Amino acid sequence: QVAEGNIKKYKSSRQRCFTVESTCMDASRCQLPVEPLVIYLFHPLTEVALRQFMANLDASLAEHPRTIWVVYLNPILEYLLAQSPHLRRTGGTHQFSIYANV
Repeated sequence: QVAEGNIKKYKSSRQRCFTVESTCMDASRCQLPVEPLVIYLFHPLTEVALRQFMANLDASLAEHPRTIWVVYLNPILEYLLAQSPHLRRTGGTHQFSIYANV
């Protein structure tokens, strides 16, 4: 509900994409859309669940190549993202990491 409220309130003159959707589901089992994505994670999963999510993400990228950005706050398990054959770290600090397949 908080995410939905934030999406509705967000206004920016620099905004270029107006198709923004928040989905609440088990991330370790979700079907990812085949369109370009920005995935926001705030250390939401156990190691086992994040490992499964990353396997799903890698399989999805292999089957449907597209641009994907992953923004990971409090990146306790960042090494799991770093193991992806499709993603590369493009920025961040000790508080967050950004990965993309660019």
